[in-house]
Amino acid sequence: MEHIDSENYSPFEVLTENFGQSEIAWDNFSYQISSMPISIQDLVLGISAEEFILGVTQDFDLSEYQTKNLALIIGEVSLGDLFIGDMSATITEKLTLDPQSTQQICAKILNELFAPAIEDIKKIQREKFPDRVGQGSANSMPKPPAPPVNQSNVIDLRQNSNS
Repeated sequence: MEHIDSENYSPFEVLTENFGQSEIAWDNFSYQISSMPISIQDLVLGISAEEFILGVTQDFDLSEYQTKNLALIIGEVSLGDLFIGDMSATITEKLTLDPQSTQQICAKILNELFAPAIEDIKKIQREKFPDRVGQGSANSMPKPPAPPVNQSNVIDLRQNSNS
């Protein structure tokens, strides 16, 4: 596998790569980031996202192109520029992955990377996509898959014990 430098594919790097010397673009981005909660700033600007992306890249043997797109998707969801409910379809499309790999990556993003900032992400998503997310309801937000249930450990409370 080719070596991928996660620093080049952090959410910050891919979100700002086309800014060049444009003061307006940098000013707009700086304003957008500074108005975000600290948990979102840490997610977009911090090292944890870089390390996470590098881990996913290694786990799923992603190319540079796929790694860059993954960082972009993470950044766009974090800032509310991409609806979190579209993350799975966007990963499948932009990374050209099979549905199982996409689901595993989405679960890792939700459970590991987004976990410290999930409440702030939900708030931003409700503000930016009010027509797609019920106000005050997290029901339309994606949830990590439930662990498998061992049916032999399940008690049916509907059974009448007097029978």
